[in-house]
Amino acid sequence: MAASSDFVTRGEFHETIDVVRGDIRALGVRFERLESYMRGVAEALTMTREQLERKMDEMEARLTVRISVLEEVVQQNSIDIRKNSEDIRKLQLEVAAMRSDLARREKLQELEVRVTSVEERLGIAK
Repeated sequence: MAASSDFVTRGEFHETIDVVRGDIRALGVRFERLESYMRGVAEALTMTREQLERKMDEMEARLTVRISVLEEVVQQNSIDIRKNSEDIRKLQLEVAAMRSDLARREKLQELEVRVTSVEERLGIAK
């Protein structure tokens, strides 16, 4: 009898097969659900990626415009700075010329005073 306990009866075999088939069907359902879930995750990831790409493209376009405006402003400022530097150099030369002219006028006034004084002493004042 001990030897017969090592064997499975047909009924037990069929019951085991039915249990295994049920388990396989349950696994199939689980895999289908998992596949459906994964499909949803993949679609969500694709949508998110597309939205991010769209936003990045929009931001790049806005920033490109802003950078272009800044470049134009910098170029104009550079032109203005060069012109201002030239104007400052010209004004420095003019101020130096005016100082020199003023110094000459002061000397001429001093000479005028001296000449007038000498003329008065000599009695030839105008």
